[in-house]
Amino acid sequence: MIVLDNLFNHEEVHSVAINNYDAGYKAVRELIACGHRRIGHITSRFEFNNMYYRRKGYEAALNANGLQVSEANIWRVTPTLEGAYKDMIALLEQNPEMPTAFFAGNDIMAVGCIRALQERGVSIPEDVSVIGMDDLQLAQFCTIPLTTIKVFRQSLGITAVRVLLSLLERIDVGCALKTELGVELMRRESVKTLETGT
Repeated sequence: MIVLDNLFNHEEVHSVAINNYDAGYKAVRELIACGHRRIGHITSRFEFNNMYYRRKGYEAALNANGLQVSEANIWRVTPTLEGAYKDMIALLEQNPEMPTAFFAGNDIMAVGCIRALQERGVSIPEDVSVIGMDDLQLAQFCTIPLTTIKVFRQSLGITAVRVLLSLLERIDVGCALKTELGVELMRRESVKTLETGT
């Protein structure tokens, strides 16, 4: 058996997944390169492995660049379009200090939150930059084409088949195989380069 899209690091099962940690790291590294220093993370209200490792990548990129990880910059929303929109509206009503940029744990949450931000007069990317995750078709066709982390889902399936065939040929490799696929940053229009870091 091979598990897709989750490594199950502490289980003795074969698995093929994307590198969620690297996704978070690359997104934040891009925002830092664009001059951002107050970088928030939009994540799911419900904890699960993929979101956990995306957050760990986010935190690692901040730490590697001498930036503080603050719980105040972690914005939790429901991981659906409508849920993210409603939760972001509620968060904005608390009048929090706004980061200059967000890394969102997936494109769906990013788009829902962008709608809420825009309705409250926040301009994307002039006031707040946003990077999503997954590179769904939605990301290219929303009002502000979304900079995002591309996931190679077809390659995920192909790699799983190759691993399975390899296991069948060797019968027993003696340990669980954990395979991670890389991700790629897709630059679009939702990130602004700042003149100076803020």
